[in-house]
Parts: sequence; C-alpha cells; structure tokens
Amino acid sequence: MAGGKKSQINKYYAAANGYRGFVSCFDEIFPSGRFDRIYVLKGGPGTGKSSLMKKAAKSLAENDCEIDEIYCSSDPHSLDGIIARLGKKSVAIIDGTAPHERDAKIPGAADEIINLGDNWDTRFLAAQREEITDLSREKSKAYSAAYSYLGIAGKCADYIFGTIKNIFNKNGANNKAEIIFEEINAVAYSEQRSMLTSSFGRYGHYIVEGLNSFARREVEVCGDEFATTLP
Repeated sequence: MAGGKKSQINKYYAAANGYRGFVSCFDEIFPSGRFDRIYVLKGGPGTGKSSLMKKAAKSLAENDCEIDEIYCSSDPHSLDGIIARLGKKSVAIIDGTAPHERDAKIPGAADEIINLGDNWDTRFLAAQREEITDLSREKSKAYSAAYSYLGIAGKCADYIFGTIKNIFNKNGANNKAEIIFEEINAVAYSEQRSMLTSSFGRYGHYIVEGLNSFARREVEVCGDEFATTLP
C-alpha cells in the first residue's frame, strides 16, 4: 500500500537529436547489471509501449517508488523508458525498438522481452500496407531534412561560440566548476551520471523539467544540454 508521501520523479532523455546528429546514452543508463529486472518492450508504433510505461510509472509512484521518466527524443509526450527504485531494489522498463534497439542481454536471469506486437491486427494492417509504406518513406525523408537543417544550425552555433571564445572568462568558469565539484564531493553519493535534458523533435527544441534542484547541473556542450545528477 502507498505510504502517502510524494514520490520523487526525475525526467530526462536517454537519447537526443542535436546538431551532431543522434546521440544515445541508453547503454550507460540501462546496463543489465544495474537492475534487479529489465523489461524490454517490443512492437511497432501504436502498440502501446509508451502508454504501458506511463501507467506503470503512475502506479509505482503511488507506491512510494522513486521514478525516472525517460522521454522520447523526437516526441516529449512519449516515454522511451522508466526506472523505479524502492530501497535497494530497482526495475527498468524500456522501449527496445529502433533507433535504440535492445534485446535481452541476460535473458531470463535479468532481462525479459515483452512483445506487444503479438496484439497486432495483422489482417487490418495488411490492407493498409501501401499507405503505411508511403508514410514510412515520408518519415525517413523528413528525418533526413531535419538533420540537414540541424547540421546547418550547428555550423552557425560553432561560428558564434568561436567568435565569443576570445572574450570568455575561462579562469572564472574553471573556478566556478571547482566550487561545484567541491559541493558534489561533499555529499556521500556513490555514483555520478550524465543525463540529456533537451532534444530537437516534432515540437522543436524541447527541454524536460523534473530533476531535483540540488542534483541539476546544466552545461551546454556542442549545442546539446546535459545535466549531471547524483542518484
């Protein structure tokens, strides 16, 4: 039963679209040995992967679990994964389809595959095959165009950063970094992780909010925003 306290919820990306293309931290965030169990969801678009994870996150949060909600790099309304922690126990549920395809790395013992595609209406989808194929082709073209525009924006950003580099107070920045590192080292946490906090997707440049105020440390690197958190 839920204990009545408000669970902590961290929100971030495990992958992101940026000036340098697609960046993924899935292997860093979801190593099999870190969790008591990893459930890998399979199945194409519309099979309910994100909806299942949202419902699971809500239910687990109501039972006092600390939750990480990992959002889709292209659609911040969808989830790519969740992590639930309660005491020393931790469980992850992740989308194991492209572009961050994942299979069970320790099958049965630590990882389990759940294929939501088993519930496809194959007969209905086969009747829409031509339309689905055309839409998939248009989607690929749109992604290619988007990455092209992002690449151009990246070159502009590089020029701007290069221009202001000569007036940047590097010593002041290093001193500030040392202060932050001292604050981090003063706290007895066992692990430090990097998390992506923004991505370019269907709604433009989208920044998720939700890392707790102490843990959030944002820096801009090559046009992509990162946050360092101490779990």
